[in-house]
Amino acid sequence: MCVLLQVLHLIGMALMEEQQQLENIGDDDEVTFNFTLKISRPGEAPGNTPSILALLETLQSAPHLEVHKDMIRWILKMVVSIKTMRECTAAAPPCEGTGHCHKETVWDKDKA
Repeated sequence: MCVLLQVLHLIGMALMEEQQQLENIGDDDEVTFNFTLKISRPGEAPGNTPSILALLETLQSAPHLEVHKDMIRWILKMVVSIKTMRECTAAAPPCEGTGHCHKETVWDKDKA
């Protein structure tokens, strides 16, 4: 199995975990898993290391990775979706016990 495919799979799993936590958040709960923030930061290695997110955006247009483009695009779309969910949950007034206020906004944007 290709190492890149394994890395993409793990990134996808982490994004799904973060999304699930955001969707199931209660009034008193706090989401502590913030993978989107971590992959948006530049690397800590010496030099000018780009973020994982920046690398994925670059890989999206690499012709030799045509096989992985769908997975890369899905990951980038998930990052945008999760960031939108975080913004909505931070800015939205508390829901009236339904817990579905932020879901509707994200799903509406996906439909557009």
